[in-house]
Amino acid sequence: MGFDGGEAALRYHEATKHSELTLRMSAHYLDWNNKPSPFKAYKNLPSIPLPHEFPHPTQESLRTIKSQDSLGTSRPVDLQKLAEILFFSGGITRKVRIGSETHYMRAASATGALYPIELYVVSFSISGLDAGVYHFNPLGFSLAKIRDGDYSSKLGAITGEAARSSSATIVLTSMAWRNAWKYEARSYRHWFWDAGVIAANLLATCYSETVPARILMGFIDKEVDQLLGLRQEQEATVALATIGQRTTTQDKQEPTEVSQLSLEDEPLSKEEVEYPVIWDANRASELHSEAEIESASGRSCPTSRLDTKVCSEIYFFRSTLHNNRCRDFSPSSGFSL
Repeated sequence: MGFDGGEAALRYHEATKHSELTLRMSAHYLDWNNKPSPFKAYKNLPSIPLPHEFPHPTQESLRTIKSQDSLGTSRPVDLQKLAEILFFSGGITRKVRIGSETHYMRAASATGALYPIELYVVSFSISGLDAGVYHFNPLGFSLAKIRDGDYSSKLGAITGEAARSSSATIVLTSMAWRNAWKYEARSYRHWFWDAGVIAANLLATCYSETVPARILMGFIDKEVDQLLGLRQEQEATVALATIGQRTTTQDKQEPTEVSQLSLEDEPLSKEEVEYPVIWDANRASELHSEAEIESASGRSCPTSRLDTKVCSEIYFFRSTLHNNRCRDFSPSSGFSL
């Protein structure tokens, strides 16, 4: 990637921004018979059920994130803890029947309720789960195994060593067509909105349980995509989240060789429309080496501290479960806006 001062992003923005004229001239309509499935289903992969009994976060919603720098003694991540993190990040919290259709509400809301973000788990050191690469299936609340083995050295090499010492890394990816069905080329913006909501839930859950967690935006894109077996110009990695930490020191080893995968999954819909401008913008943001990761990580953004008084009485698990999608903002909830 050559940092171009944001020229590619600006071109994308100009090509996809709304105006009264573009809205009036658009011939786009929603083809309900071709609506994408909200679930990715692999064919012929071994499935591991996740435990349905797991603890709920007990800390106040915003206090958990504010206290990230003072976690104290961290707890180990086992399969039960992983199930909790996955459920409160992207699990199904309720089913709603409308007419002949069943709608599945999730812990993290998504633009248009289309849920383009998928979660993968690269497990290194989780009690009850073999080292390997897995896809999280929220509908069956299970993991589909994609690869066997410990890929911590490989993931460390393609994240500038940021992911080497964690218990696992959760990878957030986008299935482009799922959101583009409604929002067309503008949907690239939604990748990061929707992934951001999941990331916020993930961090809040981990901090509530005193599990170290960190969001990574610097990684070698194509190598993460290859590790997960993603299809080029249909799916792409958006962000990584490291969770937990190994109890034993991991010696630096040569990265495990990553073979090409040929995975089959159910089609999202009968046909898909391509939007090349999405992939032009995404390619312009890709990183290709550790040097580029280091250069990108040196670019800082302004941050602000969260005020826990805004939400001092709202607990994360209650606000997640008691709303159609995510947090309960109704007057009766006591959430002050």
